[in-house]
Amino acid sequence: MHPTRARSVPVVVTLLMVLALCVGALGSPAGAAPHRKPVHHAKYDVKRLDATDYLFFGTVSTYPRGKLLVLRKVDGTQRFTTWKKVRIQESGKFSTRLSGGNGDCFRMRIPGTDDYRTTIEDLGCIVPQ
Repeated sequence: MHPTRARSVPVVVTLLMVLALCVGALGSPAGAAPHRKPVHHAKYDVKRLDATDYLFFGTVSTYPRGKLLVLRKVDGTQRFTTWKKVRIQESGKFSTRLSGGNGDCFRMRIPGTDDYRTTIEDLGCIVPQ
């Protein structure tokens, strides 16, 4: 190996290490990574009323007097669509009736706010008994 090349290898390796440390210390180009908003605080339950009817109820303490969306995926389709809008009371409580055919699936969507991000929870599917 040529003597000049032998001396330049450690210099190049050192420069690469310093560059890697600088990039790691700075993080993203904008500085710190953006703060991720928390999800809404939702507690809910689904009670079976009969073969295809259910009662969906609960509380959303972080979105009083708002509206949550109930999404439904009909058996045999690929996507959820908005099925019902449910008003949330000032106390945070809500309740609605879910009904559909065998194989229909339901999902709850609470819209994002300035303090909380959009929250989506699967409620389940109607199965034959």
